[in-house]
Amino acid sequence: MRKELVASMFALFAGAGGALAQCPAPSACSPGDACAAACGWPCPEAECKPKAWVSGEYLLWRIKDGPLPYPLGLTGSPATPNPGALNAGGVPFLTGPHTDYGTLSGMRVSAGTWLDSDAHVGIEGSGFLLPKQTKTYRAASDPNGSPVIAFRYLDPPVGGAPAVEDSFQASLPAGNGAGAGPFAGGVGVVSSTRLWGAEVNGVLGLVDRSKFRLQALAGARYADLQESLNLQFQSTAIDGGMVPFQGNTFPAPSAVSTLDSFQTHNQFYGGQLGLRGEYNLGKFFVSGTGKVALGSNHEVVNVAGTSSLFTPGNAPLTVPGGQFAGPSNIGRTTHDDFAVLPEVEVKAGIQATRWLRAYVGYNFLYWSRVVRPGNQVDLIVNDAGNAVNPGFVRGATSGLGFPRPQFNKTDFWAQGLTFGLEIRY
Repeated sequence: MRKELVASMFALFAGAGGALAQCPAPSACSPGDACAAACGWPCPEAECKPKAWVSGEYLLWRIKDGPLPYPLGLTGSPATPNPGALNAGGVPFLTGPHTDYGTLSGMRVSAGTWLDSDAHVGIEGSGFLLPKQTKTYRAASDPNGSPVIAFRYLDPPVGGAPAVEDSFQASLPAGNGAGAGPFAGGVGVVSSTRLWGAEVNGVLGLVDRSKFRLQALAGARYADLQESLNLQFQSTAIDGGMVPFQGNTFPAPSAVSTLDSFQTHNQFYGGQLGLRGEYNLGKFFVSGTGKVALGSNHEVVNVAGTSSLFTPGNAPLTVPGGQFAGPSNIGRTTHDDFAVLPEVEVKAGIQATRWLRAYVGYNFLYWSRVVRPGNQVDLIVNDAGNAVNPGFVRGATSGLGFPRPQFNKTDFWAQGLTFGLEIRY
């Protein structure tokens, strides 16, 4: 992915360079004019000022880790009455409390032009993309059901007492203390993220001197963060064991599986103000930009779940509801909230030619309020509504308010290095 983004950026400039790297038409002026050497012929200094610009950047960024319900994946001794549960000596092993997406590669393109001959009033637009990144955690037992692999959950509190630790065992060897199974299986946690945005700004020149330039920015900004968290569970009966499904049991080699899906989407729409300054020292320059956008954040949480039964010689049977996504929290929920989105950028570079600049920079982007999928998982689950749990009760309605719908919010940031080329014409 990184190689493709870098190749795209340089292809863009190869084409743009041929179209934009031109000198203004010859004009009557003295041979000593400053732009004569750069252009190859005499021309007025005003004609050598850039009228438009286009840039492309390779982004090497990190984002704030994605939250996860923790502890989630457990293992433990099969000899206990509730193998894998924390109160039975269970040990977390699959994930930590966060998903680290590592370093992300992306791209940003920008273009602008002055609307007057004095380079006083202009307009510019910009867009960036950090493509979808996925992290996967998986654990599976051997064919004999060892080791114990389970998802942690909590039984609903009763009479004001604290919720009690429990576990969904995907694998459990023969002779276990729970008297269940035996079965072999595994669990998976799949987390993904994608971030992109765009903005358009009016540019007002405040100071334009030989070494220093200061500009004011005002415009509109859009940002888009789309993420998902999928929890996967699969269990197969072995050695004469049985797997439960909707209150019945099915002999080996029958299998059950569940999929719980938590998806979030954040869309920011706002107005933006900012300042940009640049200082030049010969062929070298440094610049800094600060912007603050204020507006509305449209937040969407979508929860879905399914449970499936696989028996020899029969078509799979799939019903709504997983383990952490049941009738009580499945569905789509939206909300609009006020949010602030500031960004700071610093760059240092070189004026390679009259029309080409190369630079390296650092960006920090902050988003004050977002919904993220890991924060929407309720670990309190009622067994009576879980199709693959032995405690399932067909037609049960009492106490099925768990798992509860969540709409938890947090902040978000993205930061990292930029490597860019800019053409000025």
